[in-house]
Amino acid sequence: MHKRIFFLLLLAFSSCRSPNRSNGTTENFAQFFISEVRARGGRTLQVEPLPVIKGRWRVERDEFGFQIHIFSVEFELVDSFMTNVLGAPKITVQENLDGYPQRMYDSKISGMHIQLARKKGEISVVAVGPRKGIPKKD
Repeated sequence: MHKRIFFLLLLAFSSCRSPNRSNGTTENFAQFFISEVRARGGRTLQVEPLPVIKGRWRVERDEFGFQIHIFSVEFELVDSFMTNVLGAPKITVQENLDGYPQRMYDSKISGMHIQLARKKGEISVVAVGPRKGIPKKD
């Protein structure tokens, strides 16, 4: 009986692992971010040349968008890059309730709702937006 319960719990926990999750890299975050936005049908402003932002990140994707957790990168560098490719933030908070800076970018440029926030030990980018292959309602 205990073996059966253990096996069922093991099976349940192993199936909870998200297939749309990938671990970080040290490639250029700027290029990675633009490719993620465009893969969802979003847009960015043209910036040449793209800055080189090296660091580690982890991305989680679902049917609504993606979330990127960035580590070992200066917030100001990511903030400047995001402003260059998404336009000036629609909402800027120097200190959110956790005491960190946070930005919300207008969807008019990207077609997506994108939030940038510093958190303890990481930078978080949350993007919710268009999905390819789904017809728009009139």
